[in-house]
Amino acid sequence: MASEDIIIFLDALENTVNSIRGDGSAKKTLFTTGCVCPDGVGLDLSAYKDSKNPDDIVAWWGNIGAMKPCPGQKDGADWHDADGFLVRAPLFGGDAAVKRVEMTAPRSLIRGTAAFQAPGYPPLVTTVKQVALSRNGRAVFFCDREGHGVKKYNVDTKEVVPLLSSDVLAALADGLTEEEARASLVEPNSDEDKCRFCVGITLDEKHNQIFFTLKGPSKGGKGRILAAPYYFQRRHLASITAANTSTSEGVIDPKTVVTLLDHLPEPIDLLLDSEENYLYWTDRGDDAAGGNSLNRAPVTYDPCSGQPQLGERELLIRGFNEAIGLAWAANLVDCMRLPKNKETLRQYMYVTDMRHLWRCDLKARTKEVVYKCGPRNVLTGVEVLRFF
Repeated sequence: MASEDIIIFLDALENTVNSIRGDGSAKKTLFTTGCVCPDGVGLDLSAYKDSKNPDDIVAWWGNIGAMKPCPGQKDGADWHDADGFLVRAPLFGGDAAVKRVEMTAPRSLIRGTAAFQAPGYPPLVTTVKQVALSRNGRAVFFCDREGHGVKKYNVDTKEVVPLLSSDVLAALADGLTEEEARASLVEPNSDEDKCRFCVGITLDEKHNQIFFTLKGPSKGGKGRILAAPYYFQRRHLASITAANTSTSEGVIDPKTVVTLLDHLPEPIDLLLDSEENYLYWTDRGDDAAGGNSLNRAPVTYDPCSGQPQLGERELLIRGFNEAIGLAWAANLVDCMRLPKNKETLRQYMYVTDMRHLWRCDLKARTKEVVYKCGPRNVLTGVEVLRFF
């Protein structure tokens, strides 16, 4: 039921973390501390799963940092300064419990090597977009948009690991080497720069895959959804001899990355339904090309290679105003006490856009406003809880 859902959502202009019920009632501001253009949010339910104490739910959110004027553009904004960061706090602990996490360079990357000198080292993070937590809560995966990469924060060691560089992916597509890729730069805020913007991320720990988006230029029709193998159950300990292999706390081999869908209007955030094998995503691209929409595609895996494949894109709901975040209660399976009829968990998906939090009825293919905000607000990341 929608009234049982508690929606956690970010406001990137108001700089807040908020909650509201799925029927639009009981809106609260949970945090104002630790928010500098917050964009991606995730909930660690690993301790709550055993204790059933809501005080054990931990919120993680990422910030893209302060907005700066974009050179040469009257109304543009620039986020290429590396001032993004991650924050954690007990979800109901208030501002006093907020902690900005310490970040260090990974010890497994040898100082002075090409990998260590990859974009983002130093500094570690430019803009934190969507975040995705591992099931055990010991790793926070995220896309670094202007940092051109998929990265991982190791909660135990405080290391930020550059798993994958979109600069390298672009270079390989052009027939260049990794070294040539790291030596070449693109003009900030150019179309080529935006084609390397990593934005959305979701994890498939069952099949050892990370899905992510490259959004491309605004309304440009150059967006992509990609997948990269990552072995979540391996120990991923620091190792000099394995520093540049996917079996260490190093990088993903870029040659193993596959493009699942391309020429999309402008894909943003991702959500994987690992039970029904569907990948959902928002798109804020051109309406005429199928943008400003909620979409999905079936996921299958090659029985020999394990490589994922996406079926035909299905446009579920359209008419958003720059769609960004998406979440639903179905991801709470195995984490919270839920009704026996789990079909109700898949009825509603919550989507944020620039001015709204929407409740989308996936059966009726309709949407209605849960919360509408003003011109001084921009809603971004979203998560869902349901208590019984």
